[in-house]
Amino acid sequence: MINIYVFQLFFFSSRRRHTRFLPVSWARRCVQETGHKIVIFEKGHDEQLEEPLTHTQNISLIEKCCCMYSRDELTYTELKSYQPIRNKSNILFDFESNDHNNKVRELWLLLEGSQLQEDLKSERWKDYGFQNADPRTDFRGGGLLSLDQIFAFCRNNLNMVKEIIEERHQFLFAITSINITFFLMKYFHMPNFLEFHKDKDQFCSRKALKNFCRCLQKNQDSFDILHEILLKDIFATWIEIKKQNPSVTIMEFDTKAIQSVKKKFNTIMNQRQYDKIEQITMFYSYSSIQTASNKK
Repeated sequence: MINIYVFQLFFFSSRRRHTRFLPVSWARRCVQETGHKIVIFEKGHDEQLEEPLTHTQNISLIEKCCCMYSRDELTYTELKSYQPIRNKSNILFDFESNDHNNKVRELWLLLEGSQLQEDLKSERWKDYGFQNADPRTDFRGGGLLSLDQIFAFCRNNLNMVKEIIEERHQFLFAITSINITFFLMKYFHMPNFLEFHKDKDQFCSRKALKNFCRCLQKNQDSFDILHEILLKDIFATWIEIKKQNPSVTIMEFDTKAIQSVKKKFNTIMNQRQYDKIEQITMFYSYSSIQTASNKK
């Protein structure tokens, strides 16, 4: 027997402080004008999940006219899988938090195999691509999630990290990792500070977010996997660029390496419907092989 759950939507108005139950189609049409939040809940569950407002507003004129937007609406179960990583993305790094500082110590122990001094400072951090002797200053942009992503990558690819940070590569490992995390956070509509009209060039399409949430349903580590894919690809792209043009400098790193990888990633995320992260990994690898073949 198949259980069919009833989904309902309602608006919460902070101005009038009341709740109104509305038909889904009506709510979708007027949300762009009102700026109200859409909250989704499932019958039989007390938890209410809030869809990113930028995702709700991100409907093209063609989608509106043809009523195509409903296919990319997020379900309750998809939002339930998405909410934990979204919540973590909005946790700022706290210099006074013992838990946060202990994570920095754990990263140092993983990388160096020794205990870090009490103030967490060391010139050695710069060798790993941090801007200062105190790495915590670099986590202000990407927050706690950016620290978690560096740790996850180092834990899974420690030998590669030792290769990446060699001076001859001119590759700023830590800063690149943090930038990727911040890019993915904005791309997948996570930060609370996003505004539709101001940031619409930085977040993904409705289809791409739907794909990401589907993957999270099957694997909660999907964000970690995407971060790892992009970081490895940016490094490989940079090495290839330097091989073809030895005179290239770190000043061209963003335009020649990072931006090309971001463009490829966006293409892959919008190419088709994905149900699990392994599919994205496979299509991304195929795209990289195809790109390399075309250059030969």
